[in-house]
Amino acid sequence: DSDGSTELSYEIENWASSTTGANIWVKVPQVNGTSTSDSIYVYYGNASAADGQNATSVWSNGYEAVWHLNDTPTGNPSDIRDSTVNAHHGSSTGSMDSTDQTPGQVGGSLTFDGGTTQGLQFPDHNNWDTGTSKFTWEAWVKTTDTQFGIMSRIDGSNEWYPLTGLDYGLQSGSALNGYYHNGEAAALIITTSTSVVVDGTWRHVAGTRDGSLFNLYIDGVLAK
Repeated sequence: DSDGSTELSYEIENWASSTTGANIWVKVPQVNGTSTSDSIYVYYGNASAADGQNATSVWSNGYEAVWHLNDTPTGNPSDIRDSTVNAHHGSSTGSMDSTDQTPGQVGGSLTFDGGTTQGLQFPDHNNWDTGTSKFTWEAWVKTTDTQFGIMSRIDGSNEWYPLTGLDYGLQSGSALNGYYHNGEAAALIITTSTSVVVDGTWRHVAGTRDGSLFNLYIDGVLAK
């Protein structure tokens, strides 16, 4: 911070060079968007300084999982890392390898072949059972595929929720569709965006639930 000694929690997603820059996630107590005085300070250039990053502290305020997808997929267990303390690490499928790691909107990202084999799998967990709680699922996507899935989860009682594709969750035609099924008969809720996401540019997509209200957001704008 400004005193040069109070260190904020941070995670370095990638640190390249003075020409290509870096992507660093910082947990900031408060910086008002309209403020002209709120700021944080970055100190660098000291090769002997210890690495003080603490990823789990950055993502400690209600984050269940954070996958940056800057990992090299190998198909081995836990090759896709979760930055939270919950350690929801996953694995790649479909013979993905280092050629599928590519620059993303923030740091790295993974390229999928558009078929049914390549993807990511994460072990199920009781914390995925949302009950009636609020939740948000979000991702950066770049695609021209009209039948892509983003995230999905189905448990033993057939509770479906976003982000996902094809039959449930969040999928795309030319727009973004959100599906939620709570396991009860005929309890399927469908929300469709009014904005196109299949245009080959990076889009931030999110699905939220607050009680019985389901919303879709594209690039931070309500889009249903």
